[in-house]
Amino acid sequence: MMIKALYIHIPFCLAKCKYCDFNSYPLSVFERTRKRLAEAYLAALRQEILLLLKDISLDEIETIYMGGGTPTILDTDQLVSFMEFLKSQLNFSRIQEATIEANPGTVSLEKLLALKGAGFNRISIGIQSLDNWMLGFMGRTHNAEEAAAAVSMARETGWENINVDLIYGLPNQSTAMWEDTLAKVMQLNPDHVSSYGLKLENNTPWGRDYSNRQITLPEDEAVYKMYESLQRILKDNGYIHYEISNYCKTQKTSKHNSIYWQNEYYLGAGIGAASFYNSQRFYNVKDIDLYMDSLAKGLRPLEEAIDLTLEEQMSETMFMKLRLLSGMNILDFKNRFGISPIDKYYDGIKKLVDLGLIHIQRDAIRLTEKGIPLANLVFMEFV
Repeated sequence: MMIKALYIHIPFCLAKCKYCDFNSYPLSVFERTRKRLAEAYLAALRQEILLLLKDISLDEIETIYMGGGTPTILDTDQLVSFMEFLKSQLNFSRIQEATIEANPGTVSLEKLLALKGAGFNRISIGIQSLDNWMLGFMGRTHNAEEAAAAVSMARETGWENINVDLIYGLPNQSTAMWEDTLAKVMQLNPDHVSSYGLKLENNTPWGRDYSNRQITLPEDEAVYKMYESLQRILKDNGYIHYEISNYCKTQKTSKHNSIYWQNEYYLGAGIGAASFYNSQRFYNVKDIDLYMDSLAKGLRPLEEAIDLTLEEQMSETMFMKLRLLSGMNILDFKNRFGISPIDKYYDGIKKLVDLGLIHIQRDAIRLTEKGIPLANLVFMEFV
């Protein structure tokens, strides 16, 4: 199986949000040396990609995704220069989609034009909410007006594939507040919407606050109403629900993320980045100093490599593909593993069908409408 996707992790951001568990560093901590640190990290990234190229063919790469953190916190010349490096190493004629993540307040008309000219053709903007009180409470560094301006600037500078990220189920969030954000997002008319229910991790400020009963979360019934509002409003505005948390206009699916959901091979570069190829998962070190020190010595900055058993590969393929509303194609699974998923997981599939959480339609196993918000219960049958 060929490697189709390349993920590049830029770990820097303006400030850590109160719910953030990502591997990121607020650059304000390094204010005096921020440009020098960013340059050193980008040099290490280049070295990692060159090391990967010694052992792995990247000729079949179809998608690039630069995530973080907030990649657009870097200077325009740094980002453009890094893209020029990628063009010198990859067969760029094959690249169908090159995404960069951005946060409002870190883009301008000039930067957006330069990034588009450098080869990025999709932008993912972290809006999260369009309620100014909620944005402040979350620890976001932008307000609703700046978020709307970022989307408008992207459209004005010719971007034809704009995603916005949203979160619901936030502390003190009501369904009315959520629907107000959705109504404002629909006025911005993005091409793609990624919307996630909040999941708190213990090592985040909100996670600690929740454990100490300093914040409360909406009840499950209220969160489900927010999910129903999301479904209804996006459907009414012409969006296709194609993955549990993702919606798009026609022909605007995320090609890069779809490679993950199809459980196909991909490479990751940068601190904490993961790769999957040759039936193995690889994880880079998460510490930025250890990452750069390893590469300075000419060593790949690996923390762990895991050989996946055939059972694990089948399991992961089932629950990853079931994230897609197109479901798990029965023949694809059989061609890949030599057995029908119905034969392999007969008891679990029968149980889920009886519960109304999945159904078998023609050539695929799919989540039902009832099963989509209960998908984690479905996935447990295949673990």
